[in-house]
Amino acid sequence: MSTELDQFIDGIACKELIGSGEGEFTFDSSRLTRIFRCAWDKRIDLTRKLLGEITVDPDGNSVQTPPKSHPEIDTLYCRRVQVSAFDAGSKTVATSASADLNVTGISYDFAKLTATYEPFVSEFLPGDQLITEEFDVSSEVIETDGGTFKWSNGDLVAHKHFVLTGITEDVIVFHRSASSKRSVIKAMVGTVNSATFADSPRGSLLFLGGRGRRSVLTNGVEQWEIAYKFSHRSLGSGLEIDSWQKLWKPGGGWDTVSRSEPGGGGIYKYSNFNQLVS
Repeated sequence: MSTELDQFIDGIACKELIGSGEGEFTFDSSRLTRIFRCAWDKRIDLTRKLLGEITVDPDGNSVQTPPKSHPEIDTLYCRRVQVSAFDAGSKTVATSASADLNVTGISYDFAKLTATYEPFVSEFLPGDQLITEEFDVSSEVIETDGGTFKWSNGDLVAHKHFVLTGITEDVIVFHRSASSKRSVIKAMVGTVNSATFADSPRGSLLFLGGRGRRSVLTNGVEQWEIAYKFSHRSLGSGLEIDSWQKLWKPGGGWDTVSRSEPGGGGIYKYSNFNQLVS
């Protein structure tokens, strides 16, 4: 029998064995198994990949990776892994025997992993994200100079006047996030969208910041509730794009402006808001 490990699961070499795919089906449940061979010293790593694991991102937040789904029935997830020696006759004993039972001196060439796949309901499974949204429509008041407008007879309106623009503040809440997105929020606060986001054209959505709340499930898994706050600026038909880069121009009308210092750029920098939800 060939011992070549020519398949990979998340970079771990393995081989699926005869007997994989066997299982049991009932009226209201299903169970399938997959059987793998891998190097003995990779058995724990492969088990973690199959069952899912918790890692720590650069911000120090716990990131939950969901268990692997079955390649034929994607509603079944790996829930248990049984590990045994693939060939007990290939065991080796460490040359330095230890009386400490916390140290094992027995090893094998290969491990046999029997993974059981069953239905699994979890807040971290793909597609199980819960998103809610709140909005508050208000207005922005712009004071204009005298002479900006004129009466119907052609005479200039000498006194100052006020122009109202539509402002919609949106709060989008991701209730089951595996990461706090803290570093992304810090980098993007005070910027506008570089492309259409949440049905808002480029430059019309200003990111005001985010708020995160962490909870820990009874099984020790962390999850985050992240609330993002945006402000959408509407200046009227034909003025939606880059509305946050426009100012009221003396004499009447909105105009796109840029910074006067070397390098220019608009009032606000642009960011890819998709990074907030990816």
